[in-house]
Amino acid sequence: MTPPNASASAKLPVLLDWLQRAARRLALQERLRHTGRLFCALLVVLVLYLALGALRVPQPVRAALAPLFMIAASAAVMLFVWRWVYAPDLRSVATEADLRGDLKSCALARRMSRCSKH
Repeated sequence: MTPPNASASAKLPVLLDWLQRAARRLALQERLRHTGRLFCALLVVLVLYLALGALRVPQPVRAALAPLFMIAASAAVMLFVWRWVYAPDLRSVATEADLRGDLKSCALARRMSRCSKH
């Protein structure tokens, strides 16, 4: 890789600052998307449990299946909490910015020497 010229090195802090802000926006968007998916997953578990009552499944069967539904709901919550914890790295943010800006694939990430595509 060729050494950056003076103007490029002056622009690097601005680019990194912009990428940090973009990373926060992307993380927020992903968390909102995951929250919606979690809500839908919990709603599906609830609807399935209520459908058993509507189908007149005997109470002992519903009582036996209740822990299964609780485990499914807990697993969904744990999965989505695990996904909420991890923030996107700068390379994925740069790639996302390239795609949204209709730039050549991975141009910003390549500029930061973090893209594996050459």
